Amino acid sequence: MHVNSGERGKLICLTTYARKAHFHYQQESHVYVLDLLKEIPEFVRTVLPVWKRYFAVELDDNVRHLEKASGPSRLRRKPTNATVPASGSSGSSAPANVC
Repeated sequence: MHVNSGERGKLICLTTYARKAHFHYQQESHVYVLDLLKEIPEFVRTVLPVWKRYFAVELDDNVRHLEKASGPSRLRRKPTNATVPASGSSGSSAPANVC
């Protein structure tokens, strides 16, 4: 896969933000995942909206449901290899500016 310098810069920024939000890279499947379930609802409510301003974000139905939740959410781990595009702490994981 060949990317131009602008795309490469965005990939580097996204990788940095994902790591700050406690995502980790799974070598086998070539994706970033979050295993810290307790952080997912907070990430979806506070950090993900900021990421959407800078990056194209694809959400599944589970994440859309968490976006609409107003109170505490209860999550449980399913025994699958599915990735969860959410995690993080408060605004510290959000991009401070466009890369």
